[in-house]
Amino acid sequence: GRFMFRGDDVFKVIDSLSGGEQARLALLKLFLQGPNFLILDEPTNHLDIPTREVLEQALLEFGGTYLVVSHDRYFLDKITQRTLVLENKQLTEYVGNYSYYREKVREAQEAAEKEAAEAQGSSPAHEKEAAPAAKETEPAPAVKAPSKAPVYGQAAKLEKIEMKIAELEATIKMYEVQMNMPQNQTDADAMMELTKEYETAQAQLDEAYEKWEALSES
Repeated sequence: GRFMFRGDDVFKVIDSLSGGEQARLALLKLFLQGPNFLILDEPTNHLDIPTREVLEQALLEFGGTYLVVSHDRYFLDKITQRTLVLENKQLTEYVGNYSYYREKVREAQEAAEKEAAEAQGSSPAHEKEAAPAAKETEPAPAVKAPSKAPVYGQAAKLEKIEMKIAELEATIKMYEVQMNMPQNQTDADAMMELTKEYETAQAQLDEAYEKWEALSES
């Protein structure tokens, strides 16, 4: 019942199940085996939204440990308690979900920029002594201090649009799988609806990429 097989659904022949139902059945069989450690590689890529929610709930109730590799940041935020980041051949652990990791990265960047600004603002004593003489001959140009707020605002916008892109890419893959299913290819109405939803998601993805490029270049 937890995996949405209720009533007469439990008597269905497996070959008659839809793609989403077969995915749910595969997950159900996996959890019924009672493992204490799961390794999941992009588990939400070909799942519809109800099946994703079923998987999330099953993992939250899972008594063992799971290692998940995924681009679905909403999924990671909901089900993970630790984040492992592999960069420059080094593995860094953050005791929190994806949003916690992003916040820590943002704090580190802010601290590094502040330290660099303070270092740039300090100068040797002989330079300070020479400054008044230079001011008498030629006025120092006015330099406006950079504002950090727009940078962080832009970073937040980039992160938000990247999360949207990842979600749309996963949705498009799901539609591609469903469109290639024999039972859908022989159903004109189902194919028409799937094609319409696929094209809508693709248009949204194209728009998201355009926004991402504009933000990256600004």
